[in-house]
Amino acid sequence: AGEVDAAEAAEDAVKALEEAVGEEAAAPARLHLHVLRTLGNLAAGNVHATAEVPKIVARLVKSIEGKTDDEIDEAHAYKWLPVRATIALAKLLTGESLRPLGKFSEARRDLEDAMDQCDAALKHLGVMPEGGDADAKAIIEQEQLIAEQRAAMEKEGSPSGRGEFKTSPRGKTKGKRSRGGKKADADEETEDQPPPPPKRQWVGSEIDLAPRTANDAKPYLHIRMLALQGLVGADLTATKLSLAAARTEQMRAMVESYPRTLRGYASVADHAEGQVLHSLGMYKEAAARFAAAAAAAERAERYRAAASGRLPVEPDADAAGGCVPCRFQLPDGRTVTRRFAPTDPLAAVFDYVISAGGAGEGEAFRLVTRWPRTVTELDDGLARTVRSAGLKPADTLFVEKLEKTAA
Repeated sequence: AGEVDAAEAAEDAVKALEEAVGEEAAAPARLHLHVLRTLGNLAAGNVHATAEVPKIVARLVKSIEGKTDDEIDEAHAYKWLPVRATIALAKLLTGESLRPLGKFSEARRDLEDAMDQCDAALKHLGVMPEGGDADAKAIIEQEQLIAEQRAAMEKEGSPSGRGEFKTSPRGKTKGKRSRGGKKADADEETEDQPPPPPKRQWVGSEIDLAPRTANDAKPYLHIRMLALQGLVGADLTATKLSLAAARTEQMRAMVESYPRTLRGYASVADHAEGQVLHSLGMYKEAAARFAAAAAAAERAERYRAAASGRLPVEPDADAAGGCVPCRFQLPDGRTVTRRFAPTDPLAAVFDYVISAGGAGEGEAFRLVTRWPRTVTELDDGLARTVRSAGLKPADTLFVEKLEKTAA
């Protein structure tokens, strides 16, 4: 009901920021607003309203491309996502805007650019997006670095005209001419080779993800999945069935490697596989995939609906018995708020997080504040209330997933 008012308020807020700090400093805020608008138009099927989005987004991306996160923080008055994630999301957005307009080549280019941005960021973080053997990856990378190191040394030594630069099996240089013009003895070791580069620790599965790395990698894994989904659609439209099938295999590998981080995308992968199988004439297999996707979505919706049904009535801000406004930061980055009565059970707070999509079936979590750090966990045996749990209106409660599963 307040969609128009909200859109006008958002536009006014961004304009005010641009007037206060300049358009360049406010570019991330303007980009964020265009992302939200475009997602809304795409969801409503208002395709033609997104026709100018690629040009607008390209101009905004140009203002941040090539800058580091530190430079963005220093120059911009609005912080949203890391630079690479912002560019990847912008490319994803333009690709999805072009696809309904029939511009499949341009859409595919932008979606692949989004994937490239994600892959580069994940490589920097040491995360294998489709999982795999982390130890083997570390060994391969180290061998590549050693080969590059040797090639650089040979290139540096051979053009001197004083003899060919070679390395011995023990990592020493030999065969180099001496200052007197005579060739050094073949067994004489004259120069030490630098030590080999250390092996980097890679992440190839959910269990290897440290909390900090998981938080940094999450936006790239999510955007990469959505880019693959869009590419499958573009490939199917262009009848590139083998390429579409390969992309669904990538989606499946990501979901199986990072099931918690990519919770909810299993049904997306099932649906994409169903589309490819149907295009290949494998109707029975496609129907099974579609059924699995629908069942997963329905199960998740029932779980959220059950939690929502257990919630007590939300008190008014000026309720006689008082109220505790709670602000939650969900794992996907969304922020939601709700008021609770001081006498409401603590379980109601946790139910609200579930109903808002902050946790899925079987996922255990706790609520934490950053400074000073406090931890609130649900203990049914204590039957605590909002008041006794010490929740305060000024606090932002971060939803922190736990390794254990919920009962």
